[in-house]
Amino acid sequence: MLKSYTNECMKLIKHPVSIWSIVLFGIFIIYSYISVGLHFQSSFTSFMENSSFNEQETIEFIKDSDTTNSLAAMLFILSKKMVIPYSLASVNALGPILISIVGALIFGIEYRHFTIRQLWISGMTRSEVLIGKVMGIFTFIIFFILVSIIIGLTVSFITPAIFNLPMNIVSTESIQLNDYFLQILGTILSLLLWGIFAGCITVISKSLITGVIIGFIYPTIESSILHSWSFGQYFPLFIQKSMLPNLFRDTENGGIVSFYDMPDIYTVNQSLLFTFFYTLTFIFITLIVLKKQRIPML
Repeated sequence: MLKSYTNECMKLIKHPVSIWSIVLFGIFIIYSYISVGLHFQSSFTSFMENSSFNEQETIEFIKDSDTTNSLAAMLFILSKKMVIPYSLASVNALGPILISIVGALIFGIEYRHFTIRQLWISGMTRSEVLIGKVMGIFTFIIFFILVSIIIGLTVSFITPAIFNLPMNIVSTESIQLNDYFLQILGTILSLLLWGIFAGCITVISKSLITGVIIGFIYPTIESSILHSWSFGQYFPLFIQKSMLPNLFRDTENGGIVSFYDMPDIYTVNQSLLFTFFYTLTFIFITLIVLKKQRIPML
């Protein structure tokens, strides 16, 4: 099992898709911070013009405002204590699609290069291969989140300095890092679900391309169409967002990665449980298909 896990990690480390996914996502986080800084500057100037406040009066107004005010919300987003929440929000915004592609890749590369038969011949059981690939996705997710937080922390120092932002006028006392432990667990579990889902589709279709396409399209369809339907609350992406109420609360009014409050349908613990069962279901389906699948000689 350890050998299978090591092999899967090496495949991901060497593959250009996983490398460029991290690079492009890092650029996205940098852009999101810079865009908030630029937006604050333009909004600050517009507010003074429209309100006839001078600069000091505008600063006092922001200082007395809560995060429902867009100017205060932007400074709140850029604060160093918001690095973990905002990084997690960014991960949850694009993560389902990115990890779906990685999940399809880690399962589909065997079909694409006709090497899956070699795994069986090498003496590995279907269960060992499946666990190795699932652990490979899990490891990538942990690395993905850590890189996101590190980049976010770095940019949170740089952005206020570049734009000379008055960060000291916004209180961050409401941010308690222990509030985000479950949010981190929820992020890991939800992303693992999307990776396993795309991997399951790849194994069923025996096609990397099919897994990537469905893994890319489905989260988009659910978030834009199914999400608004009455039965949309039973789908994975809705449940995923219900695990992250603190992220929605703290990013609702600022930043380009902003979420709205979810209906009070599931508790965080219920959402974690449902997502866990969804993940186990896709793992079970994948294992059944792998055990019954016949791979022709080429």
